[in-house]
Amino acid sequence: MEISPKLNLKILQKINSEGVNSALYIVEDKQLNCE
Repeated sequence: MEISPKLNLKILQKINSEGVNSALYIVEDKQLNCE
């Protein structure tokens, strides 16, 4: 799965504000939604 730049930015912002675990949760959630 390719991650769009817009999604990458959202993940980076999430890492900055809430930490890596939250960012990984977003990625997993997006992957589930894409299937």
